[in-house]
Amino acid sequence: MAALGARLLFRERFATAVSTAVSASYMNANFVGIPLATYVLGDAALSTPVMLFQLLVVSPIVLAIFDFAQSGKVTVSTVLLQPLRNPIIVASVAGAIVGISGVTVPFVIGEPLRLLGAAAVPLALLLLGMTFHGDGVLATGNRGPVVWATLVKLFIMPVAGWWLATFVFQLSAETVWIVVLLLLLPTGFNAQNYAMRYGLSDRTARDTIALTTLLAFPMMLIAAALLTPN
Repeated sequence: MAALGARLLFRERFATAVSTAVSASYMNANFVGIPLATYVLGDAALSTPVMLFQLLVVSPIVLAIFDFAQSGKVTVSTVLLQPLRNPIIVASVAGAIVGISGVTVPFVIGEPLRLLGAAAVPLALLLLGMTFHGDGVLATGNRGPVVWATLVKLFIMPVAGWWLATFVFQLSAETVWIVVLLLLLPTGFNAQNYAMRYGLSDRTARDTIALTTLLAFPMMLIAAALLTPN
C-alpha cells in the first residue's frame, strides 16, 4: 500500500516507490526495539520475531526487487543467496549458532567483536548525522514522500495492526498493546542502507528515519493512554 501510494501520489518509479515503502514499514527492531521491549514490556524476546522476520523474509524480497529493477532480471539463486550477502544476517546467524551450541569464543577473538558490537549504535547515529551535512530534514524537495512514509509508519500501520489484533485475531488487551507498541517503532537504519546501496531515494529514507525517531515516542505515549487500563 505504501509503495502504491508513493506511485500514485508522487509519480515515483517502481524501485523508488518500493524504497519509500521500506522507509514506511521497516522497523528499528534492534537498536530501539530490544531496549524498548526490555524496559517497557519486560521481555527483550518480544522484539526478536520482528527483527528475524525483517532480516530473513523482508530484506531478501526487497533486495531481489531492487536487483531486478537495476539489472532487469532476477533468478531463484539470487533470491535464495541474498541473505548470505547481507552481513547483518550472517552475523545474526553466526551469533545464534554460537549461543545455541555453547561454544566458548577465545578472548582474543570475542573481545574485539564485542567492542565492535558496542560501537554499532553510536556509529549508526554518527553516520546518519553525517548524511545531514549541507541540508536538514525536509530540505531536499522530498517532503511529500517523507510525510507519506511517516504517516504510514506511525499512524496507518499501528491503526491497522490494532484493528487486526482486536477484531480479526481477537487477541487479549495486553497482546494488542504489545502489537501496537512494536508497530510504532521508528524506521530502521537499513532502509537508508538499502536505498544508498542501489542509488535510490536515500534522503527520503534518511529524513523518514529522523522524523519517525523524533515522533515515535510521543505516539507511543498516546497509544499507552488509549490502550492501557487506568
